[in-house]
Amino acid sequence: MSVAVLLAFALPEVGGGPRAHRESVAPLLLGISGGLISFIALVFSLLFLVVQHGNTAFSPRFTLFRDAPIVWHSFSYFTAVLVFCSTSAVRIGPDAEDVSAAVPIAAVVMVLVALGLSRALQLRALRSLQFNDSMEQIRRRGEEVLSSIYRTTSGCRPPVDAERPPVVTEVRWQRPTTLLTGIDLRGLLLEARRLDAVIEMKPMIGSELRRGLVVAEVLASAPVDACRVQRSLATGTDRKFPQDPLLAFRLLGDIGNRAMSLAVNDPATCVDALGCIFDLLAVVIDKQLDFGTIADEDGTARVHLSLPTWNDFLAVAVDEIAHFARRSPTVEARLRDLITDLLALAPADRRDDLETRLVSLTHTTTGRTSS
Repeated sequence: MSVAVLLAFALPEVGGGPRAHRESVAPLLLGISGGLISFIALVFSLLFLVVQHGNTAFSPRFTLFRDAPIVWHSFSYFTAVLVFCSTSAVRIGPDAEDVSAAVPIAAVVMVLVALGLSRALQLRALRSLQFNDSMEQIRRRGEEVLSSIYRTTSGCRPPVDAERPPVVTEVRWQRPTTLLTGIDLRGLLLEARRLDAVIEMKPMIGSELRRGLVVAEVLASAPVDACRVQRSLATGTDRKFPQDPLLAFRLLGDIGNRAMSLAVNDPATCVDALGCIFDLLAVVIDKQLDFGTIADEDGTARVHLSLPTWNDFLAVAVDEIAHFARRSPTVEARLRDLITDLLALAPADRRDDLETRLVSLTHTTTGRTSS
């Protein structure tokens, strides 16, 4: 926005080069300013359409289009062009006979870029309305998050905890209930190092922070400023992908559960969701999940994070759909195949949870067949 204002003041003052009559340039700039209002309205109309569709067709937590950079970059760009054109028209003034040709040329180039952005925005909105493309976006974003968080192969030993200070200070959440969307790990490490302490985070990213409950325990002998610890916690009303390993499973589970509801009754959609769920579980099935101890530059353990266990992943990804799968032999068979395929990939310490769920599905099928 500030760049648009600077250009609006600078370009009309350019002395050299070709010139254009003010009577032609000023109406052009004002006309472009009026037309750009439609571009800004386009952004919000697509935003309302896609968000409403995602809430009803997928999940209330489906916010990929709303949070997409192209949406807000387009809005900012259209607004900046509007500011440039309107400010330039006023800057020229009624007393000027001519103005540098750089002004209308810049305005036309900006409009052409705006047309390209509006096309890209509409195509992105169209893709977000398509079921398969939306599922692929969730799967891809989930895989990116899991691959960035879980890099160590299962069986590697996690860092050994250092000897802990004897004094424990509880940090309690004193604000209204909200969601933990992220942790500023660098800030938390700096605070722990400043106190020569160990900070244990209690909630997982994506879980609720409730008023009065403990969010962290600080093991230090020095006084602890709870506000400094809480400033490292990012909160919001919606879960976000960058640090939330369970969000993709939650979204795919919502899609599968909604498809299996009596109101929708679409087993094929649930089968597609299970395919994406298998891909994401296969990413973490052989990874070290218990690596919540974070050390500083000196190798001293400073922060303990609460991370999902293998059973947590299965609970979100499999258990809820398994409850509804009893209504559909197709979904039940696909779920059984999913667990069987995961057993073929699973290391020894991950097999028990899978086998328990497979036995439960088998007993459910046998009981229904017998009755």
